[in-house]
Amino acid sequence: VLESPGDGYLASEPTPGKKLPAGDERGSAISSQRPSASLIARDGPEHQMNEVSNFFLADRGMQWYFVGGALFASNIGAEHFIGMAGDGARRGIAVAMYEWYAAILILCLGWIFSPIYRRCGVYTTPEYLEYRFGAPCRHYLSLITIIMYVLTKMSASIYGGAIVFQATLGWNLYLGAGVCITLSAMYSIAGGLRAVMYTDLFQMCVFTLGGLVVFAYSVNQIGGFEGIRENLDNQDRSGWFHLWKPTDDPDYPWTGMIFGQPLGSIWYWCMDQDLVQRVLSAKDTANAKAGCSFASMLKVLPPFLIVIPGIIASIYFDFSKIEDGTDAAYPTLLTEMMPHGIIGLMISSIITAMMSSLASVFAAGSSVVTNDIYLKFRPDASHKQLVWVGRMSILIFAVLSFCWIPIMRNGTGLYEQIVEIQSYLTPPIGIVLVLGVAWKPANVYGAFSAMIVGGLLGFSRLIFVTIKDDSMDGDLPGIWNTFFYMNFQHFALLLWVTAGVVCVVMTHDTGSARERCETRGEDGKTADTAPWKAFFFRFDV
Repeated sequence: VLESPGDGYLASEPTPGKKLPAGDERGSAISSQRPSASLIARDGPEHQMNEVSNFFLADRGMQWYFVGGALFASNIGAEHFIGMAGDGARRGIAVAMYEWYAAILILCLGWIFSPIYRRCGVYTTPEYLEYRFGAPCRHYLSLITIIMYVLTKMSASIYGGAIVFQATLGWNLYLGAGVCITLSAMYSIAGGLRAVMYTDLFQMCVFTLGGLVVFAYSVNQIGGFEGIRENLDNQDRSGWFHLWKPTDDPDYPWTGMIFGQPLGSIWYWCMDQDLVQRVLSAKDTANAKAGCSFASMLKVLPPFLIVIPGIIASIYFDFSKIEDGTDAAYPTLLTEMMPHGIIGLMISSIITAMMSSLASVFAAGSSVVTNDIYLKFRPDASHKQLVWVGRMSILIFAVLSFCWIPIMRNGTGLYEQIVEIQSYLTPPIGIVLVLGVAWKPANVYGAFSAMIVGGLLGFSRLIFVTIKDDSMDGDLPGIWNTFFYMNFQHFALLLWVTAGVVCVVMTHDTGSARERCETRGEDGKTADTAPWKAFFFRFDV
């Protein structure tokens, strides 16, 4: 076992007949019921489009500028131009902290986690969790990844693009959503990750240029930053330019932004298959690190490209009587303030951002379905079948995301909904990753228990928030009222600490797990000398 997390934990594959302690970083390596995806991909022609490594990881040959551009572009979609600008109009500059924290977390991905992922030779982050802990953790992360993609990334991007079509072209919302799905799914299905990353780099240039033009024009029209401040003061909204809100702020309290928000974002920036897939596609570790550094520098831009124009829109227009509320801030700014040439440029910029973001999520989601789910049931599947399943999963994701849009319309601001759901479901996964890298004794019993306990708490809060109405406010007794109504970022901190404690306690409580050994025989089967613990490995038969 290598000592430095930056060097990765897997220096080599387990050899037949070798005993591996379950507490060891290699205990419960890739399931014996199928060959690993990396082995499957090495069979057959190297550069054919029906080969798994080409379709899902662009044949691991991308240069750093493609990696960095794709990381940035796949993150910035219509949900940012619509949702983040809308939150800027509704609450001010505080939402920009999500982007500036992201710059730090991207560096963590590139310099701490990507060497580990790449050394393991995995295709997906759930596959890495199986290397480190065992099959149950892999199955759980696969499930959460798919749920997060449908409830947040895909549906939010489609909804954001549909609002743009509705506000600028007068289209029906659901017609616009259908167009967004069709445009993005077409080249995702046809070309795989390489096609997505090529278009990502081009689209990044388009929407960055367009966003800078809108930022410069709108700031100049209002009289610079001093003009923004004066207008906000005149409207009794001087706090809109404050990054740190009071601790009782309903949306972005400073305590939540410092302690809860980064913890809730570790999954997104360091484990989300959508982004990690870009790092895994890099030519080598040096290109992966350089790409992450490039993307980190680019993350300085979104507050200026997106949030400031949203604040300016809130100064000029009253969104209280508009159906989509402040989510319509950015398109309204375009149609009401910008010259026609800029309107056309920015509509195309937002649509390309939406296509880039949505296509990247389609590619990542199909990778998880194919490598982490389908191959479990069909370990002998051919390359052609794997690619076909990946393409069909994109169509299924598109339909499910479309069906979630009506529920999303009834919520608060689009961007807040995204980060709120993320705060409910992902902190337990983040703490498991951190403990898995930084704390050697962490084992599958502690990790899986932390995921289950944290998941039950998070899903309980999510279900309550989804079904509750205003008449229920404050009706719950004592601790339950605190649990269900605390700020979502404080809830992320609570989940993180709770899951961490569960992982540590269960790891110590199952200390005898280090006596359990897996014997990998010539036939690839494993023998468990602690049958009472078989619950944790019931999927890995």
